[in-house]
Amino acid sequence: MMCKMLRFILLTFIISIACAEDNDCPATDGKCTLADGELLADEQTVLTNNCRQIQLCGKGVLITQDYQCPKNSMCGKENGKEACVCSAGFEWSADKETCQQVVQGNNNKDADNNNCIDLDGLAFEDNRSVLSQGCTKLQACMKGQVYTRDYQCPADSHCGREFFCGYNRDACVCNSGFQWDQNKKFCLKMADDAPKNQPLKPTRQPCEDEYGTIYPTDRSVIVNNCKQIKYCAVGRVVAQDYTCPSNTVCGTHNNAQACVCPNGSQWKQNLNRCVAPLKANECMDTDGQIYSSDQSTIADNCTKLKYCANGQVYASAYSCPRNGYCGRHEGKDACFCRQGFQWDRAFKNCIR
Repeated sequence: MMCKMLRFILLTFIISIACAEDNDCPATDGKCTLADGELLADEQTVLTNNCRQIQLCGKGVLITQDYQCPKNSMCGKENGKEACVCSAGFEWSADKETCQQVVQGNNNKDADNNNCIDLDGLAFEDNRSVLSQGCTKLQACMKGQVYTRDYQCPADSHCGREFFCGYNRDACVCNSGFQWDQNKKFCLKMADDAPKNQPLKPTRQPCEDEYGTIYPTDRSVIVNNCKQIKYCAVGRVVAQDYTCPSNTVCGTHNNAQACVCPNGSQWKQNLNRCVAPLKANECMDTDGQIYSSDQSTIADNCTKLKYCANGQVYASAYSCPRNGYCGRHEGKDACFCRQGFQWDRAFKNCIR
């Protein structure tokens, strides 16, 4: 990265010589204006276009060059701006030129406490959930045991990197031109016709539309019989087309328009549909299977141990003990001891 910076500085020097002989060169304070209206100081660089380009401000002239993050790194966010961040299990070298592998502990549990190690080799705390494996897995740490389920970033977002639980980790990041809603559940498109001299980001002041309706900055609002969604950005109200998810209908919630589940059913995020309400101590798996909380259940031909917690089902690898085999008991997967063997008192091993 440093070599690319030096080449940029050389380009800036060439431009300054050319400007000395060219009356058309800009007479500025050396700053440059980016496409989103942000000002870039002289000799300052910024990554754009999902880190595929690097831009340098040289004496008021904006220089753009193709760029690629170094090996074992990927495009992410740092301080709200695009940046190359080291992939899971790697960290920057002292000169910030390369990403070097980090040596971690074992593959699932911190020996000193109930903390866990995720699939990327990074530690995280008990009762925490993190993304790993390129945002394809959501992992929860429960008393030193890691439970895993499949995961997918929402529409109009991609897998990036954010600092969380002491490491730069996998995180879903909204695509360019989009921003998270207040609950970080989905990415909303920013206004295409926003003022070019302003950064495209939410303001701290509420907005007022042409009808005098006030929209706060901390949430989006569904309007027009659930056919539009409005939010406050760059000092104005932005509207975009919207459609309620399948199996939901347009209704009211807290005296406002909202997509609601009909007939007392409830929305289930991992199923992406409305389902009959669950009991307080139950969870529903992606296949619709219901599990009770605080209980481990053998599943998937005795290859997984599933656990219900906080309304989500998590899974860890499992196998029947030596001299045991997988069977069915009361309609569920279960391990049995082979002929001539029986369970020990803890029901963990098959013994003679």
